[in-house]
Amino acid sequence: MAVIETMMGDLGILANHVPVIASLRIGETRFKFNGNDMDTVAVNGGFAEFSNNTLTIVADSAERKGDIDVSRATHARERAEQKIKDAQSKNDTDALKRKGIVLNEPSVVAVDTKTNKVLAVGTEAYQMVGRTPGNIKAIRPLKDGVISDFDITQEMLSYFISKLSVKGVVSKPQTMICAPTNITNIERKAIIQAAERAAGGQVFIEEEPKVAAVGAGMDIYQPHGSMVIDMGGGTSDIAVLSLGDIVASKSLKIAGDVMNGDIVNFLKQEHNLIIGEHTVERIKMQIGTADVSSQDVKEMEVRGRDSVSGMPKSVTITSQEVAQAINGSINSIVSGAKAVLETIPPEISADIIDRGVMLTGGGALLKDIDTVIANALTVPVYISEDPLDNVAKGAGEMLEHMSNTKKSRGFFSRK
Repeated sequence: MAVIETMMGDLGILANHVPVIASLRIGETRFKFNGNDMDTVAVNGGFAEFSNNTLTIVADSAERKGDIDVSRATHARERAEQKIKDAQSKNDTDALKRKGIVLNEPSVVAVDTKTNKVLAVGTEAYQMVGRTPGNIKAIRPLKDGVISDFDITQEMLSYFISKLSVKGVVSKPQTMICAPTNITNIERKAIIQAAERAAGGQVFIEEEPKVAAVGAGMDIYQPHGSMVIDMGGGTSDIAVLSLGDIVASKSLKIAGDVMNGDIVNFLKQEHNLIIGEHTVERIKMQIGTADVSSQDVKEMEVRGRDSVSGMPKSVTITSQEVAQAINGSINSIVSGAKAVLETIPPEISADIIDRGVMLTGGGALLKDIDTVIANALTVPVYISEDPLDNVAKGAGEMLEHMSNTKKSRGFFSRK
């Protein structure tokens, strides 16, 4: 079984044989071999913060097919570790369930605008962002949790899937896609069609906050209320669940990407400084905070271009300025959570007081976000153990237990 998580959600692949045969344990470079029943390649490369559009392959076991490619596994480890150093956040991550990352690639495609030819995908394309000549454009084919460029999305998915495939082993895998709760029928059809063309086989769709809750270890099938806020790059999905179904939900197109824009606009307005995508990600990770009243003030030197003179420029900003810049977006997410709570039955409200709210997604890693939301909602708020890969894990578990997903309210569907 394998799961692919993308910016549009999670796209899972269920197969009888997963064609990867070497294993690196989390945090180690030691190989493990188990005879004919081999574990898959696993590298603990970690995730960059605020990473929502990630590609995650989850696999339990693999039938041995030929010799073990040690160099490929080592290269995957080195590449994943480099992602941490670079603090890249818009990543497509191939990960193994319970084991770690095997491949870490940004969901970016570089295209020659003169010929419409794809020049690079993933890491190579991401390195071009902000540095391309006029005829080369770095494209993000997924936006706000849905497809914005169908053909490029299909090519990107096909590329990533092919990197972990062995010819003849998997012909038509099953696919699960986790999408925002408010996608339209047109958006749903586009996602299904792209998945079918890239992977083939049956395609299933499930609501992302529900899958995130399962991946975070929440037992959503019991007769009590559970609340989850999944904050990714394109959307923040808020849901209250009970008996395996969503009682109330709200999807906001306010998340990591919007916060990036908030910071960029703030620096341009307050410091006449224009910065790029890589820089704004480093700002969020190094000094970002959701609490405008935090006494733990940090500083960071930021370099970019002067918006007036056009010359290179460097300024020092504080964590308080970052909090001020993204405060409007944080308040919008809090307001969305309040709106959901206002619609649920009293008994479920009581459950939320006892059980609290679970935060998942890359946005959950923003400093003080749990405290800010807890103070606003007056209920306990917790950050999941692995917020960046909860959706991928949840999709894997739901594919393993397909009978449970039949409790869905009809959103879960197959073609």
